[in-house]
Amino acid sequence: MTSAAQRLRQKLLDLAIHGKLVPQDPKDEPASELLARIRDTREGRAPARPGGKGDRLTRTRGSASLPIPEEEIPFDLPKGWVWCRLMDIAEIQLGKMLDAEKNKGKPFRYLANVSVRWGSFDVDNLKTTLFTDDEIEKFALKQGDLLMCEGGVPGRCAVWRECDSEIKYQKALHRIRPYEVLPDYLQMYFEAIYQRPFFTERFTGSTIHHLPREVLMSVPVPLPPLAEQKRIVEKLNAMLNEAARVAEGTERLTQLRKKARAKILDLAIRGKLVKQEKTDEPAAELLKRIATEKAKLIAEKKIKKEKPLPPIADDEIPFDLPKGWAWARIGDISSGFMYGTAEKSQPAGAVPVLRMGNLQDGEIDFGDLVYTSNKEDIKTYALTPGDLLFNRTNSDEKVGKVSIFRENRPCIYAGYLVRFRPLQCDSGYINYVMNSHYQWTFCQSVKSDAVNQSNISASKFVRFLVPIPPLAEQQRIVAKVKEMLAASDVLKKGD
Repeated sequence: MTSAAQRLRQKLLDLAIHGKLVPQDPKDEPASELLARIRDTREGRAPARPGGKGDRLTRTRGSASLPIPEEEIPFDLPKGWVWCRLMDIAEIQLGKMLDAEKNKGKPFRYLANVSVRWGSFDVDNLKTTLFTDDEIEKFALKQGDLLMCEGGVPGRCAVWRECDSEIKYQKALHRIRPYEVLPDYLQMYFEAIYQRPFFTERFTGSTIHHLPREVLMSVPVPLPPLAEQKRIVEKLNAMLNEAARVAEGTERLTQLRKKARAKILDLAIRGKLVKQEKTDEPAAELLKRIATEKAKLIAEKKIKKEKPLPPIADDEIPFDLPKGWAWARIGDISSGFMYGTAEKSQPAGAVPVLRMGNLQDGEIDFGDLVYTSNKEDIKTYALTPGDLLFNRTNSDEKVGKVSIFRENRPCIYAGYLVRFRPLQCDSGYINYVMNSHYQWTFCQSVKSDAVNQSNISASKFVRFLVPIPPLAEQQRIVAKVKEMLAASDVLKKGD
C-alpha cells in the first residue's frame, strides 16, 4: 500500500470513529440504551447466536466495569454515542498456553499472532498441538469473534468469519467476543487507534510489546447506536474498496510514467530521439577541446591532476553509436570530483546542505532541508549551476542516482554525495545519461554491498562510459527530452 493510500485509509478510519463518516439518525436507539441492555443481558443469559442457544455467562473476577474519568477520554463523541470500556461490551479470553511437557488430548491446528493480518488470517501453515476436552470448548472460535495480537504487534486484529471450524488459538492472541456490537466496527476502531498514544502507552515491555488482558479490558471504546455501527461499516467498506481501486489505477499510471521516462532516456542516449545533422561538429573534436581545457585547469592549479583512466577497450562498449558520436569516460569529461561535508547538519543555519533524499528523478527536491553555518564548508563544498550530484551510498536499488543542481543560490552537499562538473558538455544531457537504465545497470555491476546499503566509490564511478553526441545535438536532445517528459508528466497527477 502506498503512503498516499495509507493516509487516505487512516483519514477514513478517523472520520468513522469520530462519528463523521455517516450522518446520525435521531430515530436510532441511543448507544446508552444498547449498553444498558448488554449489561442486563450479561447478568443473565447472553443473546442466542444464529443456529444455537445462548451461552450461560459467568462474570470473571475483575470484570466489573470501571468508570472512565474525563482525562482518559481521547475525543468528544456525537449525540447518541457513549464511551464504555471493552469489558462492558465483550467477553475477552486469552488463548491456550503452549506447554509441550503438559500437553495431552486431541490434536488441533491453532492460530498464533503471526497468523493475524489486519482484517484477515494466514491459515496456510498452522502448527498443531493437543487440546483436552475442556480446552476444545474453551479455546473454540465462533463466527464474529475478533482475534487480536497480545504480543509482537499488539492490537492488530481480524474478524473470524468461519461458521464451523476445528481451528483453535494460542495465548499470543486475545479472543474478543462482542455482545450486540458489530465485530467489524471494533476491528475498524482498533485499526484507527493502532498508533495513537492513548492506546500504545498501555503496552508493556520495552523490546517486545505486549497488551495484557487486564489492560485490554479497560481500553475506552466509542460506542455508536447499533444501527449507526452498521451504516459506518457499510460506508467504510465501500469507500475503502473504492480507494483501493483508485490506488491500483494510480500505481498503474505511476509505473506507466516510469516506463515512458525510461524509454525516452534510452532513445535519447542512443541517438534515436532527434535527427543527426551533418553540419554538427563531431564529438571527437569536442573531446579534444575538453582534454585541452582540462590540461589548462591542471596547469593553472584550478583542479588536481588525476591518475589517467585506462583507454576504452572494444569489449567495454555496450552499444553502437550514430556517426559523429563518441564514447568517453565520465572522469575524462568532468572535473571537481569531491565527496561532500562530513560535518553533522543542523535544523537551521546559513546555507542548505543537500542530502541523498534531496535527489529525486534527476532534479533537486528542496522540500526537506538541513543547514550549516560552517564558513569553511560553505566555501569548500559550494555548488554552482550545472553541477551534478552522484549518490555514492544508498540502498541497493537507489545507489548511484544523480541529480542536476540548477539553482543560483548558496548550497553545499553532504558526504554521501559526490559532486562533478561536466566540461564543455551540456549538463542537462549528462544528467539524462545518468538517469537512464543504462547508468543504473552500470551502478549495479560495480557497487559493493554491506548491511542494508550499497556503495560506489568515486574511483569506480569515473570509469563510467558516456555516449557523447556533438554539442549541438546534446542541446537538441535536451530540448526534446524536456518536451516529451512534460507530456508524460501528465500521468504524474495520479501519483
